[in-house]
Amino acid sequence: MGNEIRIKAIDAGKNIDIALIAAKLQLPVITKWEMPLILNYNQKNVHVYQFGTFVFFDFTDKEIKDFIVYLEKLIEEEYKTVLEDELIIKIDNNIKGNFYIDYNIETLFIKEEFITQEVLSLISLTISQSVALERYEQLSDELEDEIEKTIYRYKKFKAFLPIIRNIVIGKTLNLVKTRHEIISDIMILDKPSITWEWNLYDELYESLARFFELKRRYKNLSHKLDYALETYTVLNEISEGSRANFLEFLIVVLIVLEIVMAFLHI
Repeated sequence: MGNEIRIKAIDAGKNIDIALIAAKLQLPVITKWEMPLILNYNQKNVHVYQFGTFVFFDFTDKEIKDFIVYLEKLIEEEYKTVLEDELIIKIDNNIKGNFYIDYNIETLFIKEEFITQEVLSLISLTISQSVALERYEQLSDELEDEIEKTIYRYKKFKAFLPIIRNIVIGKTLNLVKTRHEIISDIMILDKPSITWEWNLYDELYESLARFFELKRRYKNLSHKLDYALETYTVLNEISEGSRANFLEFLIVVLIVLEIVMAFLHI
């Protein structure tokens, strides 16, 4: 093992069917959410997470591109790999304590005795959570734009609120789905089960979570989603009221028509 390990996490743009990959390659099925499917490509490990991230260990950019092409052909799926994050691990037996993170050079210094598969998997999970969270941060920015557009439509097409009500319902369902994915898939609010096995694992995960600002970013994202959900809820209530008024108007019109027709028949 060398003195440096370069880890790069890349977001796939959507969830990854690791069960299908495992079946294609005749590998054991992964059952725990925090456990990746570990593949070997060119004698190097890549961790694949079902919530939509790849984590590469000492891969060159070309090897990363080749692997993704290989995987897309294997399961006949395409991935939008745009977002990425990186962390360097430097093995140093002279440091005080077991490990520390240098924020300036984005490097984790750790003693060689602690470079185990469990530690690497824990580091892999944290950086994968960070890059997946970035995908939802971008989505929240898009939602803000959609809110402004929807409010503009409501102001411009007031007379058609009963008709465009379905737009709001669709947006609300998407928001609920997004929140569910963040909480249930990425599991930002829960620590990996391995952190209960040894204090070092817990300390390392907490340090990495602070480095990637997982809790702060999740909190900001949660506030944005809450605001968006409240906005669409209000718009939906306005639509409901408009729809009720529209139906009442139609009923009145029908009654008037019946009276007029009855009068004409007389």
